[in-house]
Amino acid sequence: MDTTLVLYKKQGYTIKKFAEVLSCTLGPAKTMLFQRFRTNFKNYSNLVILMSVNSKDDFYEYVNFVKTNSDELENKRVVILCTSLNVINSDRLLKKICNMLDKCIIFSEYFPSLMDELEIANKALQIKRIFKDNSNMPVDILKMKIEEFLLRHNTCTLCTAHENKVRATPIEYKYLNQAIYFISEGGEKYAHIYVNPNVSIAVYENYKDFKSLAGVQISGTAKLIERFSDEYNTVMEKRGLNIENLKNMPIYLNIIKVIPNKYEVIFSNFSKEGYNVKQVLHCFDD
Repeated sequence: MDTTLVLYKKQGYTIKKFAEVLSCTLGPAKTMLFQRFRTNFKNYSNLVILMSVNSKDDFYEYVNFVKTNSDELENKRVVILCTSLNVINSDRLLKKICNMLDKCIIFSEYFPSLMDELEIANKALQIKRIFKDNSNMPVDILKMKIEEFLLRHNTCTLCTAHENKVRATPIEYKYLNQAIYFISEGGEKYAHIYVNPNVSIAVYENYKDFKSLAGVQISGTAKLIERFSDEYNTVMEKRGLNIENLKNMPIYLNIIKVIPNKYEVIFSNFSKEGYNVKQVLHCFDD
């Protein structure tokens, strides 16, 4: 799990509020006062340090803290935010800390000692984007991981809806040529798709513990495949069904095709590779 610790000193409304908003926005996260820090960083992959420099004592307190914990911070992603009535003091401290931590600093910046709620919220969202950009798995690798997962499974939950009617259908699927196919005799889901082709699909492992989470949520567009078209026949043959036998059946078997436009995944083992366990992929490239 990608977790964040927000450290700050209790010096004014802005810093305390900033720390609280950062913690909630970056969650799962926790805020902690410098004065109460008595643990280590093993439970956190990210660290945000809010520094307020009003004296030489403040300056050296932060420097000594970083120096003392530099070994533990070596493999963390660190954001340093500093404020002071004297911008020069903030710049000096930022440069000093960045030189000490070097490569583990992914962002550092001065922030005003007075910020309104909108400024605090926007800054928190900026920091969230920075952490996200630094923990994204390369697209080619993520595509491969998703395809491998979908090919290892064959059942899912297909969610369809229109107006105030919603249906979640446990159903077998076939992943083929970057699309997801469902073979079905019929049902309420078809009425939904006729009106609203937007669907959601969930494929997942049984829950064991937080260290073995694995699941994919897919948003996509559904359509019905014309019976006995080339595409229809190909899917049925891949499923091991004989086309002539299907034609002679007293009922039709229908095929729904879903073209994904977004994959949202959570794989606990991504953290072992240095990536966020949550990843988003916006459709496959042609």
